[in-house]
Amino acid sequence: MNRREILKYSTVGLSAFSLPSLALKNENNSTLGHHRKVIWIILRGGMDGLHATVPTFEQSLMTTRKAIMTPIKGQLLPLKNGFALHPELKFMHKLFKNKQLNTVIATSTPYRERSHFEGQDFLESGLPSIDLDNGWLARALKELNLKQHKNDDKQHALAVSRSIPIAMRGNENIMSWYPSNLPPSSDDLHQRLIELYKRDKLLSMRLEQALETKELVDTAMGKKIQLGQFTNLTKSCAKLMSEPNGPAVAMLEIGGWDTHNNQVNRLNKRFKELDQGIKLLHNGMKKHWGNTLFIVSTEFGRTVKMNGTGGTDHGTATSMFIGGGALKNTTSGGGKVLGQWPGLSKEQLYENRDLRPTSNSFDWMADALADHWDLSNKQISRIFPKS
Repeated sequence: MNRREILKYSTVGLSAFSLPSLALKNENNSTLGHHRKVIWIILRGGMDGLHATVPTFEQSLMTTRKAIMTPIKGQLLPLKNGFALHPELKFMHKLFKNKQLNTVIATSTPYRERSHFEGQDFLESGLPSIDLDNGWLARALKELNLKQHKNDDKQHALAVSRSIPIAMRGNENIMSWYPSNLPPSSDDLHQRLIELYKRDKLLSMRLEQALETKELVDTAMGKKIQLGQFTNLTKSCAKLMSEPNGPAVAMLEIGGWDTHNNQVNRLNKRFKELDQGIKLLHNGMKKHWGNTLFIVSTEFGRTVKMNGTGGTDHGTATSMFIGGGALKNTTSGGGKVLGQWPGLSKEQLYENRDLRPTSNSFDWMADALADHWDLSNKQISRIFPKS
């Protein structure tokens, strides 16, 4: 593997050599960045949708889930049609009331097994069968750039990750950034690298871009980024996307949703972390928030009944969220509980144990993208092909 191949596939210590300059100008000397932004947040581990968007009218929940329902029952945040949000999703509830958030109930991808790895790969690929080198966000970015009919100044996507995730593979206009766990690099090292790479145009350009990004994030975060902390990653993501030529697309991830035990305390923390992250995206995007769409989804849900260790096991249908300031301008608008409720009686469950899916998560994601970017049915079919 040569130096160029290493740069293509890896994220390195300074910041991310694959991250393009965020201050480029077009030929008319006007900054880009007026395009509508899309942020996808994947919840890795199988988020319990029944604990996120709660059907308060289902009395059976207090029987099958008494231990995890009792602590939150009196604190639920009301939505519509008898549904309510988990108490820790306070800012997201505010967005709902401001018509900047929709929740989708009883939804899942077409994946019907219960493997985290396969489920996440399926979700990221967005295809009828998993392709580890072909992600739906990469295809979406391609369609956006084709729609603009521009050969230069193409829009880019940002993966807040140590490496390029499956969802963003298959497109050269993808970048990655993640705070380094290496000791801070010195200015002397930077100068030595500049001298070393000056005869190689690609390496020299990537180094310059990485140094610019490092300085930008250090300035925004005060050099106090805690590795892996979702709230700090969302704050950095918002800063990078808000730059004049910031990415049009970003992907964030948050783990810890595999709640086989101690679900009450664990989900209290996870929902609070997610909620604070969304709030920081809102605050950080500032004037761009009105042009921003975010999607929050997970690979599958949890069982309706609890197990013997205070948690739930791998299930099928779950809930997802679609929000952002741009939601007010879409066809459906915000402040809605979307989807069809299947019920929780034994005969209504999937395989007698799971919430039954009544819709395809990819369809909701496709509709959101189509509205947000004004994509045609043909373009959407290339992002989320049916077969």
